[in-house]
Amino acid sequence: MNIQQHDDHDESGNDAGNSTPSGGTSGGTSDGHGASGTGGAQRREAVPQHRMDASSMPIACEARNEFEAQCVQSVLEDAGIQSVVDPSGVAIFGFPLRAGSTVVPVRVLPEDLSRAKQMISEARWVGKSVDWDDVDVGEMPPDVIRMLSRARTDQVIGRVMMAVAWIAIATVLASIAIGLVRSIAGR
Repeated sequence: MNIQQHDDHDESGNDAGNSTPSGGTSGGTSDGHGASGTGGAQRREAVPQHRMDASSMPIACEARNEFEAQCVQSVLEDAGIQSVVDPSGVAIFGFPLRAGSTVVPVRVLPEDLSRAKQMISEARWVGKSVDWDDVDVGEMPPDVIRMLSRARTDQVIGRVMMAVAWIAIATVLASIAIGLVRSIAGR
């Protein structure tokens, strides 16, 4: 199956207009850049090609973030349903660059839409049905305990530094205000 995501290249990186589908009879194998050869490369099995632009596929789920979308995609993959997660457009610092919406659509083939929605619904039900108070996850490893205690210490230090900064800002603003009052009163 070959699902396009807004470009004209197939899975192997070939230009879609110039490539032979997997299992074709091009006389050789492709190196993924248009060059052909017969040197020891194995031919792929014939796979039926289903070409579709990812943007035209129906949305099975709108996830709140890319992590949730990838989890949904994993659930669908386990059920044998191919899906595509649209690129989220999240910048390095985590701010969404997507215009108007921060949801991440998970798209499937039209014939898999109802089954995909059912699988997602069942997975959400199973996730909600787990009582995490009854789940024994074992003892916490010592390195995790050290890391958590270090994080708490860092948090306390950060709060103290923030308090000192606010006091310094308040002192500077008070000094400016007192100076202004004295200059006005001295006239």
